Amino acid sequence: MEFKAAREKAFNTNLADGATATASNVRGNAKKYSTENLFDNDNSTYWTTDDGISTATITIELKEATSFNNILLQEYIALGQRIEEFKINYWDAELNQWVDLDKGTTVGYKRILRTPRVSSSKIQIEISKSLAEQILSNIEIYDAPDIPSFDVSKFSKQSLDKKDAIVLNLKEARGIKGFVFTPFPSERETTIQRYNCYVSEDGKQWEKVQENAIFNNIKNNPIPQQVIFDKVYNSSYIKLEPTLLTNDNSDKYTYAELKAIE
Repeated sequence: MEFKAAREKAFNTNLADGATATASNVRGNAKKYSTENLFDNDNSTYWTTDDGISTATITIELKEATSFNNILLQEYIALGQRIEEFKINYWDAELNQWVDLDKGTTVGYKRILRTPRVSSSKIQIEISKSLAEQILSNIEIYDAPDIPSFDVSKFSKQSLDKKDAIVLNLKEARGIKGFVFTPFPSERETTIQRYNCYVSEDGKQWEKVQENAIFNNIKNNPIPQQVIFDKVYNSSYIKLEPTLLTNDNSDKYTYAELKAIE
């Protein structure tokens, strides 16, 4: 019941009510497929593009500058899941320019992106990759209460340059089945999103056991990530090499712990 109450409070007021939007392309310039359908509370209507258009930009104008930290997107799933990559920007009135806010891959029936809280009157959705003509049926915007954080005093915070790998020295060779990577439990911290993993017996010769693997949703849900290898490796060292951070613009990343699973 507490969770139900928190959910209802978080998504009680849709800040996109009364919003308007323009798109870089509308199928046939027809009202039937216009951006008005994104805010009509009707999942059977949708915005879409002309044939052959696999990228598009939607610019949303709110009634006034508004604080928000959640954006909900829905594809018209009856015609399949299409969007593969997209980015969300907001208009910074002081800087007089668009600023990156978040990015994602698939949308599907419903995708809620929990973002840093910002205030703006304009939001932009850039769809950069799609399996076919993109189709969206609904966009909603919310300012949800902050979720209580972990007791961060129980975690030590390690910081490394983005090009540096984490190396765990086990002191002696052991049968390693996998590892647990624990990010520092704060959504404001930059951490590893994609990585290469290596094992070694001497810390000099390394064997790559995973390439460009991903910690799914670690940006919005910074909890311990357990990874099991496809076999047991006799190793004295584990190395985790970042290939992508949760914040592209950061020169450093943080984490709490890297632990072997035997």
